[in-house]
Amino acid sequence: MHTIIALIYLSILLAPLPPGMAINPQTRECGYYWGGDEWINNKLPDEWQIYYPRNELITTDAGSCPWQGNWDIASESCCRKLGYTYVPGNLGLERGQPIRTQFAYMILAMKLAPFVLVALIVIVVVLLVRRRKRREAVGG
Repeated sequence: MHTIIALIYLSILLAPLPPGMAINPQTRECGYYWGGDEWINNKLPDEWQIYYPRNELITTDAGSCPWQGNWDIASESCCRKLGYTYVPGNLGLERGQPIRTQFAYMILAMKLAPFVLVALIVIVVVLLVRRRKRREAVGG
């Protein structure tokens, strides 16, 4: 049971974050933001605010705009509509390198587990077949 809970928890932690739009109200700048996945953890500087789309619409404190298609194009269009200066590229700063290695080993272990299980089953079957043949050779 603990294994199932751990796998569910890990799958939630390792799921990629959705794309969104980041706004800096002080500098009136904005652009797209992607928080990352199991390999990358992108964080925004403190003064930036993140907004995620709902039903292909971004709703911010400055207003709303459609969010469709390419992240860069959608965020640029939205920024201009809201009267903000568009900043190209992902506004998140990559952080969290030590966690990346730990997750990589856990993911590798989870991916290899079925193969290891099959290999163990094959080994047990081969040993049982050999044992049976030995008994038949000695007894027969």
